[in-house]
Amino acid sequence: MHRLLVIPCCTGAEAEFQFLTAEMVNSHGLWMVIIMPELLGILILAVGVATQDLPSGCTEGSCYPATGNLLIGRAQNLTATSTCGLQGPEQYCIVSHLQEANKCFLCDSRRPYDPNSARNSHRIENIIHLRDRNGDATWWQAANGEEKVSIRLDLEAQFHFTHLIMKFKTFRPAAMLIERSADFGQSWKPYRYFSHNCTRTFPSIPARALQSSDDIICEERYSELEPSTQGEVIYKVLDPVIDVKDPYSLQIQDLLQITNLRINFTGLHTLGDSLLDGRAEVLQKYYYSLYELVVRGSCFCYGHASECAPVDTSAQSSEAGMVHGRCVCKHNTDGLNCEHCRDFYNDLPWRPAETHMPHTCRECNCNGHSRHCHFDMAVYLASGNTSGGVCDNCLHNTAGRNCEMCEAFYYQHPARDIRRPDACVPCDCDPAGSLEGGACDTHTDLGVGMIAGQCRCKQNVRGVRCDSCRDGFFGLSQSDPQGCQPCRCDQRGTVPGGLLCDQVSGVCSCKRHVTGRNCDQCMPEYWGLSFQMWGCRSCDCDFGGAYSNRCMTDSGQCDCRPHLHGRQCSEVQSGYFCAPLDLYRYEAEDAIGHSPSSTTLPGQPRPQAETSCMEHLDNQLHITTDQQQRAALRCINQLQQAPDVTRVDRETHPGHTVSWTGSGLARVRDGAGLVFTVENVPFPMEYDIILRYEPESMEDWEAVVSISSILLPSSLRCGNVLPSEQMYTVTLPHNKRYMQTSRPFCFEPKNRYTVTIRFQRRGAAQRQLNAYLLSDSLVLVPRYTELPGFQGNDSASSQRREDMRRYMCLESFLTVPTAPPALTQVCSSLTCSISAILHDGALPCLCDPQGSLSVECAGVGGQCQCKPNVVGRRCDTCAAGAFGFGPRGCIACECHAQGSLSPQCHSVSGQCSCRPGVSGRQCDTCKPGHWNFPSCQPCQCNGHADHCHPQTGACRDCRDHTTGHLCDRCLNGFYGNPLLGTGDHCRPCPCPGLPGSGHSNADTCHLEPTSNQIVCHCRQGHQGPRCDRCSPGYFGEPERQGGQCHPCRCNNNIDLQDPGSCDPRTGQCLKCLYNTDGPFCGSCSLGYYGNALAKDCRRCSCVVAGTLPSHCSGGLCRCDQQTGACPCRDNVGGHTCNECAPHHWNFGRERGCEACDCHPQNSAGLRCNMVSGQCECRPGFGGRTCSECEHNYWGDPQEACRECQCHPLGSESLQCDWTTGACRCREGVTGQHCDECARGFTGSFPKCVRCHPCFDQWDDSVCQLQQDLDRAQHAVMSFQRSLTHGVRRGATHDRVRDLERTLALIPDPRREHGRRHQLLSQATDDLRAETAMIDRQAMGVAGELARTVERDGALLQSLTLVESELQDINATLVRLQTHPLSTTFADQFGLVWEHHRESLAAEWRSRALVWGSGSVMELSQDTREQAEDLLSDWRNGFQLSTTTQRRELTQLQIKVHDLDERVQDLSHKVCGDHGSRDSGCHGDRAHRFCGGDRCGGIVSETARAQAQVANVTNSITTASKELQGVAKELQDVEMLSKGMRMKITGTLQTAGENRNFYRASNKELRDLISTIRNFLSDEGADPDSIHVVAQQVLAISLPANASARAHMDQEIRSRISNLTHVRSIFNNTSHHVRQAGELLNGAQDAEMRANGMMDTARHTRLALNTTLKVINSAEKALKRNRKNLSSISKTTSTVKDTILDLESREVSAMHRITSLSKEAELLRSKRDQNQERAHNAQVRAHRTTQALRHLDKELEEAQAKRAELQDSVGAQRLGDVTERAKEIQQRARDLLKRAAEHMETLQELERKFQQNEKRMQEQKVELADLERTVTAVRDTIHESVLQYSHCL
Repeated sequence: MHRLLVIPCCTGAEAEFQFLTAEMVNSHGLWMVIIMPELLGILILAVGVATQDLPSGCTEGSCYPATGNLLIGRAQNLTATSTCGLQGPEQYCIVSHLQEANKCFLCDSRRPYDPNSARNSHRIENIIHLRDRNGDATWWQAANGEEKVSIRLDLEAQFHFTHLIMKFKTFRPAAMLIERSADFGQSWKPYRYFSHNCTRTFPSIPARALQSSDDIICEERYSELEPSTQGEVIYKVLDPVIDVKDPYSLQIQDLLQITNLRINFTGLHTLGDSLLDGRAEVLQKYYYSLYELVVRGSCFCYGHASECAPVDTSAQSSEAGMVHGRCVCKHNTDGLNCEHCRDFYNDLPWRPAETHMPHTCRECNCNGHSRHCHFDMAVYLASGNTSGGVCDNCLHNTAGRNCEMCEAFYYQHPARDIRRPDACVPCDCDPAGSLEGGACDTHTDLGVGMIAGQCRCKQNVRGVRCDSCRDGFFGLSQSDPQGCQPCRCDQRGTVPGGLLCDQVSGVCSCKRHVTGRNCDQCMPEYWGLSFQMWGCRSCDCDFGGAYSNRCMTDSGQCDCRPHLHGRQCSEVQSGYFCAPLDLYRYEAEDAIGHSPSSTTLPGQPRPQAETSCMEHLDNQLHITTDQQQRAALRCINQLQQAPDVTRVDRETHPGHTVSWTGSGLARVRDGAGLVFTVENVPFPMEYDIILRYEPESMEDWEAVVSISSILLPSSLRCGNVLPSEQMYTVTLPHNKRYMQTSRPFCFEPKNRYTVTIRFQRRGAAQRQLNAYLLSDSLVLVPRYTELPGFQGNDSASSQRREDMRRYMCLESFLTVPTAPPALTQVCSSLTCSISAILHDGALPCLCDPQGSLSVECAGVGGQCQCKPNVVGRRCDTCAAGAFGFGPRGCIACECHAQGSLSPQCHSVSGQCSCRPGVSGRQCDTCKPGHWNFPSCQPCQCNGHADHCHPQTGACRDCRDHTTGHLCDRCLNGFYGNPLLGTGDHCRPCPCPGLPGSGHSNADTCHLEPTSNQIVCHCRQGHQGPRCDRCSPGYFGEPERQGGQCHPCRCNNNIDLQDPGSCDPRTGQCLKCLYNTDGPFCGSCSLGYYGNALAKDCRRCSCVVAGTLPSHCSGGLCRCDQQTGACPCRDNVGGHTCNECAPHHWNFGRERGCEACDCHPQNSAGLRCNMVSGQCECRPGFGGRTCSECEHNYWGDPQEACRECQCHPLGSESLQCDWTTGACRCREGVTGQHCDECARGFTGSFPKCVRCHPCFDQWDDSVCQLQQDLDRAQHAVMSFQRSLTHGVRRGATHDRVRDLERTLALIPDPRREHGRRHQLLSQATDDLRAETAMIDRQAMGVAGELARTVERDGALLQSLTLVESELQDINATLVRLQTHPLSTTFADQFGLVWEHHRESLAAEWRSRALVWGSGSVMELSQDTREQAEDLLSDWRNGFQLSTTTQRRELTQLQIKVHDLDERVQDLSHKVCGDHGSRDSGCHGDRAHRFCGGDRCGGIVSETARAQAQVANVTNSITTASKELQGVAKELQDVEMLSKGMRMKITGTLQTAGENRNFYRASNKELRDLISTIRNFLSDEGADPDSIHVVAQQVLAISLPANASARAHMDQEIRSRISNLTHVRSIFNNTSHHVRQAGELLNGAQDAEMRANGMMDTARHTRLALNTTLKVINSAEKALKRNRKNLSSISKTTSTVKDTILDLESREVSAMHRITSLSKEAELLRSKRDQNQERAHNAQVRAHRTTQALRHLDKELEEAQAKRAELQDSVGAQRLGDVTERAKEIQQRARDLLKRAAEHMETLQELERKFQQNEKRMQEQKVELADLERTVTAVRDTIHESVLQYSHCL
């Protein structure tokens, strides 16, 4: 799995991102950035995810360039469709956020932006950088009121685009979309839609959460009205929420790769101005304005580069930070995007790099003999995908794929490696006696009998160098093919074998294509005498390019026609071309048109139909008969006045299919026709006539064709043409685009022909005036079968005809080509041959030097390379829609679509045909003094201006102190009515002085019509009828000349609406706000801290329980006014004194915290719990300070504590004696740990049973005896001690005998005890048997009881859990309703302390309950003893309780069902009826939704109530405006309304305080957000803290659209309640808002006209409150329903997982079948290779056998001559010959051995082949089984999908 990670790069307010895949990151963790503008503009940093270790750099795997801003350095490629001030200065205004009086400014973008001379220029390049070199903000701004505006970025290459960020100066657009193009703007695809109401603006685009990476959705969060400035729009191509499985997939690459980016703004926020009516005061407020645009991306390098360079290498420098488009390639790759391998690195195919596989291009192996190679896929596949490089231009006399062998006439030196430059040495062969001109064996291969350097002698020549004749021959000569004479037959031309020549005449036996006495000449039409089978090669001259098939016998050069060259005359000379078969094409738009009644056209014209217009009008029932007749006459007149033949010019567009030839077509009416002139036929022969056309309807047409010539035919071929053969009738079906006449026509050169065609509907009796056909061209195609080379039945002609048919050469030229036809090599050759015959050679290109790019043209067709907007084969005419043919081509007309009558223009001047009232070359402007193009109207300026804006009609250069869109109002500082016809004019305002006098304190004024008094509109800070007093918050002396009102210097910490906030004369601050104090309100008040100048005085957050009492009063404490640090009590710490110091506890005491006093040896540390003081003890120790032993331990805590180990079944308590460790055993149990049965009890522990009562009697006797024995033993021991003290032996002996006699008289207790013990043993055995039987019965009963208890416990546990959950929910609800959460730390700490005490008390109670007297353990023991007696009774009770519980469960199910019905009923009441599609509660796709126009639920009623409230609010607004008018009218009676005015003044003062307080609250919230942002962006912040903060913020789910905001309100309030300051600010703000609302109601109640409206609003609010309560109840019920839906979703997900598992199995099976198929193909290829190897082995064996036979013959000859040599040669030389013979014999034996080995190898290959065949058969069977299995799995999956689809 691949993960998508985003790395933040944040500077200031800008947040930039880098997109990386998991392969591009070498890190164990990083942070992902998520921007959430809806959450008050917070920039939240989310936690990162861990990734696997990835390779570093480019050496071990893929690498990628760094991302950056693609706009940097590309200002010239950034364009906008609208920019303000391009034609001249334009005024615009800013809505909100400006305190200055002047809110309107000028935009002048005629020059580029310059901080000194052109600061008002707002061109599109300003958005690349946020600020200029002086640090001032720059921006781009569109023209006022334009809604359809686009910004486009054109890149020079393909780039990877990750995301963009836009920061707006004005409101963000109400609607926009982002598009991309990957083909340099030819096609566009959308990325994302944005709208404040997606459903209305983009109804076809889903407004939902993103589901996949390429999902196209509409988002609403970036189109809200707020903020009014610096709002951001952020788009990420790959959202981190979507997991990307494969970043190299075509889907992801298609998303990331761009060449162009376009942002379309489609809607403006108009702030209530629902219609942009063209008024300047409306339009100048609404426009698009953008501070900055960041387009992040990187160059696209397929993982083969880590950096990029400029595309234009000639550029001297580039802007810093520019992301270049040319990859600096690694891995031996090259290209703009590293899309291919470097030169000489083509041994492997190019591939994109992967994580651990760089796919480096490998260098070719040319053995050092070449530096050029190319990749051959066939070679690569043949090598088993190991090597595919083929070397080019081998040096050093080498050849081969790897330059691994020597070329002809050279051989490899045996002692030199092939990589050496001198490895190939020249052959040392005599050219006169050797074959092939002195060539030798290039290398040694004994298998084929080759030895490096060995010469190949001619037939009659021998010797190592072939420099001597064989015996019986003479005359060695280089010119002699045989080498030696007398037989002078040319070896190349003589048939091999048999007699070479005649023994008498010497005439040689020549080969088939050889002639001459000595077989040394080629026959006619043959050349190149050689040793091949036929002796000479055929000339094979091109039958069209050459005059004949004869050629030069030595070089084979044919006799070429003009401008054709090459040995076979098949190549075209540069600057010439071969004519295509449709060269003779005559365009219909250039033909002469004729009406149907013209006698020039063939055939008889059909009568005109008169009902074509009437039938159309009969269908319109509302038209009367007279109207029908008049309309029909008008229709007929219009049709009759329309021309019968019109020229239709068509423009070509890149990427669009061109279905016509020439510049367009001719539109021919039914019955009309065209006349073509043909006078350029090159060759007398028959031509097929082709008609190309386009139908306009589904009717079939026909053409009547007539051909006539000016002169009589004079050629032999066309001399027999009869007049009857000149007429044709051709059917033109509507489903075809061309048709051929039924028979050809014979044309000849130097004659002029007229082809006349009448077009009419086929089968129609009458012609229709509104029926037309588009005729494209007339084409003459030569009938090539009449030409030489195609005639006759010889094999060559037949083959050429067959090739023309097989490769469909003719059909390629019949249809209308969208481009030059892609001909096969065979068709190209045949076409050139035909062209050469027709034109006696090749035709000149004749490319127009002005319209073409080169003098050369295409070899077939002759199409020249045209300049832009130039067409024609010779590039000699302008394309349709272009003009001005010249050295730079043609210029596009660009006629305005609405202002021109046609897209065509004058071919020379370029003037378009303009509509009435429109002017300009392109018909894109109105005439002077007019506006509103294309509906031009005269300017309306009330006589004060002569010109107006051409688009808006706004008047320019208004005179007479007027301004406005129509010069219809006075300038600022003037008043009057300048409208035309009123007779009034604009006069200066006396406020108090006139404009320009230096004593004017107002910008505008107006004349009150009722009182005829001038009312001044004072500037900020001034008030009064003549603006001669200072406003609240200002001071000065405005009544005197030059006096001004200045703002009070109170650091913006006063209420500017309060008259008493500062002294109106001196400016002294009197009422400081925002918790500030001081003469200038420059410091914080007591109990507050912070920066007073920034309105950041915050209340000290000291905890009273930890702060010194001397610094606290009334529940509030004082802190440091700068840092906010609180003075803490003893041993108390924290910034707010909210925690104990280390090693202390018991927070909240008057004297501070207490020391923990943890035992130093028995505790794990010195820290303890801050609330309970409990230390962390070591094992075995306990107590608060760990100074005691832990429970169930004993001993001295100062030494050691040991575990009691009391057996739980034998001891009364697990706690033993604290001192001795002895356990307190139960009755019948004994031992140190109470784990043994006591005396008087029998059995094995823990089953100790009391012995029989008789045991006590015997035990008493035994004990008595034991005591007696003990006394006797004691006496014996005393006696022995007395003996040791010196008693006489005799006396002792006497006393012993007396003692024995005495003891004899005593009866033997042991014998009596034995008898008693025997009886006791018998009774004990009987008792044990009976006890064992009872034990078995009891164990069975106990087991059954345990199982029953277990089942009952499980049921009780389930019911208890359900009951406890319900009780917890109810308790939580009751607690929340009765005990709201406290917002202070002290209250929370008190609750925690109380809960802690309750927990301790519960713990002690539970301990006493378990271990105390009468505890659960004792009760459990008693219960166990009584269990057997109560078993039967309990069973009956259990059955009864089970029955009762089942009945209760049934009742609960019934209640749940009733609750579901109540929930559904409540849902119907809230949301409306969902039962019917006609109810209005369903969406477009039948999806249900809550509420609707036609739903009857509470939500609908609420919506209607809200609409009513909105209407009431509008009415209130209107009434408020009317109240303002009334207030102006009551100025003369101001004393009568003084009380009311004071009340309104107080209301305004309170509202101002509330507004300032709310602003301060917002500022505090922004500061808190800034603090969070700074904390998260701080490099030293620890990851755990960042993780916690990010998780808490991310836990808030923002609403995706407007419908989800209601659900977020409660959650936002709960989040705010956790922040102390925000909650208090929020409560205070709400309180002040309510006060302001009450005061406003009181003010409005003073007017009778507003009373009714306010009552309606009040009742509506009550209804809304009631509705909200019902909605809250409904939401709770819906939450319970969601839980049920979640279980269904889990089941659905399980089903989906099962389906996915089945699908994965099917995919794996298909992959296995595919792999098996590949293996089968591999086996087949191996079988073919084995067969080829076997065949080669057989050939080699045959050659070896022949060589052995030859050696045997030579050996026999050598042995025969050995005897002759013995006489004439000495013994020494004879020995040499013998050794040589032995060597030859040994070589023969070796060859025989090698032949045997080859035979064995061949047999082994045959065995392997048979095994492979068998294996293939087995795999075929396996494949068949797999196919059946996959089919079964697929059917199962389909059935499962059908079943689950019904379940869903």
